[in-house]
Amino acid sequence: MVKSIGLMKMAKAAGCPWDVWMSSWCAANGDLEILKWARDVSGLKWTAQACNQAAAAGHLHIVKWMKLQRNAPWDHRTCHLAAANGHVDVLHWARLNGCGCEDQVLCPLAAAGGHLNVLRWARERECPWNAGTCNEAAKAGHIHVLRWAHVNGCAWDASTCAAAAEGDQLEALQWLRAQGCPWVSCGLLWEVNLNYGCAWDASTCAAAVEGDHLEALQWLRAQGCRWDRETCNKAALKGHLHILKWARARGCPWDVQACNAAAYNNHKDVLIWLRENNCPWDVNCANHAARRGHLDLLQWARENGLRWKASTTAEAAMGGQLAVLVYLRQQNCPWDKRVLINARRHPAVYAWAMQNNAPQR
Repeated sequence: MVKSIGLMKMAKAAGCPWDVWMSSWCAANGDLEILKWARDVSGLKWTAQACNQAAAAGHLHIVKWMKLQRNAPWDHRTCHLAAANGHVDVLHWARLNGCGCEDQVLCPLAAAGGHLNVLRWARERECPWNAGTCNEAAKAGHIHVLRWAHVNGCAWDASTCAAAAEGDQLEALQWLRAQGCPWVSCGLLWEVNLNYGCAWDASTCAAAVEGDHLEALQWLRAQGCRWDRETCNKAALKGHLHILKWARARGCPWDVQACNAAAYNNHKDVLIWLRENNCPWDVNCANHAARRGHLDLLQWARENGLRWKASTTAEAAMGGQLAVLVYLRQQNCPWDKRVLINARRHPAVYAWAMQNNAPQR
């Protein structure tokens, strides 16, 4: 950080941009003398972002000077950034001095950052909380926050365990289970929960897969957590072939959505493995690849027996994928009036389709 007004003068003389970004930088820097010079001598302008950056960095003296001496603007993000970064003194002063704030986000922000001091402050002022607060703590692995929140009555539900799995927070997930945190909400399954305790939720396994957390998935399965087709679908969508192989070797189900997911995100290696292992596919695999412009994947799929329909050319037009549309027509893929309808936002595609006699009815 620059701690010299002389260097700031040199920067300005050398043509350094002198705009609201610079005022935000000066505020975040925390040096009041530099900020005074930049504002009062050099005429630097500022927006609420300057107060926001000072609050995020915990510079209460800067926030006070900006508001009390220069009436600088601020907004709800001033409080939010103070809370998210654990600066309860800044948050407290800003609230006392009229800074607007969305109270419902303070508890989740504090929990996500592991800032128990901020969470306590918020609850002392009756800021609302719900399972989202525990979810944020679980996803980041802040067990001390989870413990305090639970003891003090904060709700949690199946999404809390899913959040821990998604964040690869195995220790937090184990702690939640030890405390009886459910894997499914007890709403529609109230009879099952009443007689047998909370069931396991397959979405927890899917959440672990989405975050590429094989170790968490392995632990979940060892504990008896069920899975379903969504586990393989998420692995294919994210390109996590190692997880997909592990899951399939242990009997995890799949369906055509796995191939569709791989095509959607252009994971050709995943799609090849899926087909080598007899995973089914359908025309939607071609449609996803066409709309997203994954020409190489589409060519491989076609060469390996994937069927397509007029919906495939329509999807290529919808995505503005001219190269894909040209390829499809060269391969005699059918088209219909949807091509011109879908291409209206893409002038090059529309012009080519018209020049090549695309159906208008």
